[in-house]
Amino acid sequence: MNANEPAAAEFVATTTDPSRTEALAAALGRVAEPGLVVALRGEMGAGKTTFVRGLAAGLGSPDDVASPTYTLMHAYRGRIDLLHFDAWLTGREAGFLSGGGGEAFDSGAVCAVEWASEVEEFLPADRLEVEIHATGLEERRFGARPTGPRSRSVLAAWRQEIGRLGEPRGGGCVGGGA
Repeated sequence: MNANEPAAAEFVATTTDPSRTEALAAALGRVAEPGLVVALRGEMGAGKTTFVRGLAAGLGSPDDVASPTYTLMHAYRGRIDLLHFDAWLTGREAGFLSGGGGEAFDSGAVCAVEWASEVEEFLPADRLEVEIHATGLEERRFGARPTGPRSRSVLAAWRQEIGRLGEPRGGGCVGGGA
């Protein structure tokens, strides 16, 4: 796999700066359904927390979003609550998820999991997998793949929402096709 190409993506989008990354994720937040799990993958600094910040905005959260790297989880209010996990410290997050914290995935909240590959065995089978690749200093390439009916439905709605928005001012693609 080319380092700039998301693996097996059904949806690919490119952003040119953090504000466009947030706009892309906000579009997802506007169409998210209760119980959606977003499994985020990407290298350090790829923009996972920036993506979650946009997701929270799209869910209508008034809360400030920060990386939960040194906590177990952050919770944000919104149209649907958002639970934000960071599995970079794998052992700690795996212990939390295996010790009952995994019930959060059944809470009806939207769950965003950074470093999802580190806790894959604890994630629900139906999730939206989002890979983020840095293709420049601020440019990012996103690939999204659903793994079940809920995530498939949300991905279809997300694509529609992006299409409805069209090209943002100032150039830079926020949407794309397969």
